[in-house]
Amino acid sequence: MEVKEGFRPASSGWGQIFSRSWVEEDSEPRAVIVIAHGMAEHSGRYDHFARFLAENGFAVYMNDHAGHGRSAQIKGHFADKNGWECVVKDLNSLMDQAVERHPGLPVLLMGHSMGSFLSRSFIARYGDRLSGCIICGTMGKNPGVALGKAVAAAQMKLMGPRSRGERISKLASTGYNKRIEIPVNDSAWLSTDDAVCRAFEADPLCNFPFTAAGYYDLFTGLMEISSLEWARRVPKSLPIFLLAGDQDPVGNYGEGPKQVAGWLREAGVQSVRLKLYPGMRHEVLNEIGKEEVYQDVLGWLEEHI
Repeated sequence: MEVKEGFRPASSGWGQIFSRSWVEEDSEPRAVIVIAHGMAEHSGRYDHFARFLAENGFAVYMNDHAGHGRSAQIKGHFADKNGWECVVKDLNSLMDQAVERHPGLPVLLMGHSMGSFLSRSFIARYGDRLSGCIICGTMGKNPGVALGKAVAAAQMKLMGPRSRGERISKLASTGYNKRIEIPVNDSAWLSTDDAVCRAFEADPLCNFPFTAAGYYDLFTGLMEISSLEWARRVPKSLPIFLLAGDQDPVGNYGEGPKQVAGWLREAGVQSVRLKLYPGMRHEVLNEIGKEEVYQDVLGWLEEHI
């Protein structure tokens, strides 16, 4: 397995974006897949899944998003302005790099959690360059997003865009453990595998609040993608696979992914598949029983390359 690491300039003009790629040695990949990770984590947490895809013939590429992992100038801060748009452009730049290395291959996109929000923004802008998109652990319309954006805007005005958003963080994630009888820690909503939750808490590159501007950008992105109007901008011929745990609080226990699938179908997107995994929480790629998810993803990818 060849794992490459590198940096390139951020689209914001501020700092560098770190990326990883996984390609099986001594064999030609069948397709390229770019994966967008979630909030307050990094590409290194996807090593096991990326190796699985690479071993099955895919060239896998990931950024550490601006404000995350080895790309972070300030943790949880995309840019002083237009941060969401910059991170979407960073994904497109990574895709350009992957296509240059593997010309002529089908290209697919997969995003988890915040990465699913970024992917939804991406397919409304650049969906024509894709053979398919996987949306994992996403959410539907959230009535608290507009309030969160207003609070973040007020903090930016009073304290600056780079001020820490601990209060906003508490507002945004309150209640995520409410259906868990005895949470192992504050991150128990991520997975039924206690070791995954404890590792997330112990990882110095994970589990941090965003800045005021980071939250403002996140809520801006969520408002953009949370409507039928967003779905109408997605190419009608783009195959989409939505997957989530039915105990994922981010997606309101399955209701959010169902709503997103409904928007896409109503907008005329021709191939929309939805699967909810019983008993699984937010990180289905890190759940007990994740092997089923891996095989489902692989099978869907093989159908669309």
